[in-house]
Amino acid sequence: MSTSFELNATEQLSAIFKEPRARPIKKRHVYLCEDRTGKQLFLAQKLSALMRTLNLATHATPDQRVSLTGLWLNCGSELCGQNGGYLKHRFRVTSVRFHHALKAFEAARKPGYNHVVVGSPACYVVLRAPS
Repeated sequence: MSTSFELNATEQLSAIFKEPRARPIKKRHVYLCEDRTGKQLFLAQKLSALMRTLNLATHATPDQRVSLTGLWLNCGSELCGQNGGYLKHRFRVTSVRFHHALKAFEAARKPGYNHVVVGSPACYVVLRAPS
């Protein structure tokens, strides 16, 4: 079972490691999901974990829940040049290569948004700015 943790404005990711039982690095993608209604940005290595987190974090009613198939079909990819639209008029999912995940996540961070990392905290290194 994956967990999630939130990054505050003074923290940033400095490294990402492959999660257990995930695809090999060469075929690996990381998923970025923007929730434009809740003003949140999610980072996940597994689409199934992202789906569970979205449904829990948004307190979705049965008609508002997202499915794994819906996320996959709606997922825009830098690899195939698609622009993923908004799923349920709320979520936009983009897949990026594993090796570009740090730059893509930091570039997608917006002021005023909550930044949530979905997955095992042991697979992520967080750099905290000195106070």
